[in-house]
Amino acid sequence: MRKNPKAVKLESSFQIGERVKLTVIQTRPIFGYVRAIIFTSSKVRYSLWIKEAETTLHNIDSVHVERLPESERDVIEMPEDNYS
Repeated sequence: MRKNPKAVKLESSFQIGERVKLTVIQTRPIFGYVRAIIFTSSKVRYSLWIKEAETTLHNIDSVHVERLPESERDVIEMPEDNYS
């Protein structure tokens, strides 16, 4: 991957490819991988790839995304795409 010397680094609690827990649905936990990070003027939102369902959930508010315990953490390499 090439690094852009003019790129601006924006801070996010989670990084692309990081395994996280979606907490918006209370019936059972849903785990996914961060596919995209969307910055707005007042919030950070994520798109999560749900491997088991082979789908992506879009525009998830950061308050509904939770870090996993150290023993359950995982990071995968997501393909570079122009996904948004």
